Amino acid sequence: EADKGGMNFSFINSAGQYQLEAKKYVRRIRDKVPYSDWDKEQLQDANSSWMVEDSFPRALREYNEMVDDYNSLR
Repeated sequence: EADKGGMNFSFINSAGQYQLEAKKYVRRIRDKVPYSDWDKEQLQDANSSWMVEDSFPRALREYNEMVDDYNSLR
């Protein structure tokens, strides 16, 4: 039988990362912190938008990783 403990840790870690990135994004919106010109340019590119700190695409990427880790538990 596969070791589920390591997989559980992976999911818990992913959930924590998602929570952190979502909070950072919400704080950026709440505090009305503008994106730099470089950030705006990166946000236009679907391949690099996740690299922008405190952005929705970054939070979405962490969410998708959390879902992947959850699905690996089965």
